[in-house]
Amino acid sequence: FISPGIYDTTHWFCYHDAFYSLAHWVFRSQQRMVLMKYFSLILLSIFIWSCNESQPTAPKEINAKDIFTTRCAACHGMDGKMSVGGSKPLHTSALTDEEIIGQIKNGKGAMPPFQGRISDEEIQALSKYVLTLRTP
Repeated sequence: FISPGIYDTTHWFCYHDAFYSLAHWVFRSQQRMVLMKYFSLILLSIFIWSCNESQPTAPKEINAKDIFTTRCAACHGMDGKMSVGGSKPLHTSALTDEEIIGQIKNGKGAMPPFQGRISDEEIQALSKYVLTLRTP
C-alpha cells in the first residue's frame, strides 16, 4: 500500500482547483471593490454638483455713480457741471430720460456710443443717475 504524498496527482489537482477558486473569488471581490469605489465617487460628484446648482445667485447691484465716474466724469465732471471737448454740462440739461438713454446708447458728437459696452440695465441706471445731477 502506497500512502498519498506530494506526487499524488489527485490531491494536487484538488489543491490547485481550490487555489484558483479562491483566487477567482478574491479577484472578483477586488473588482467589486473597485467598481463600488468608482460608483461611490460618481454618486458623490453628482450630489455635490446638484447642491451647487440649487443655490440661487444674488442679482448684481448696479452702481450708476461708479459707471459715471469711470465712463463720463472725464468730460462731464464729477458733478455734471464740466464741459470738455464739446460735451454739454449735465446739470442744466433738459433732455428726457428716453433721450438720455438714446444718447448714451448711440453717442453724439465726440461722445462714443456705449451700446454693447455696458448692459441695458446699466444704461438705464446711468440715465437715472444723470437726472439726479440736475440743479433745480
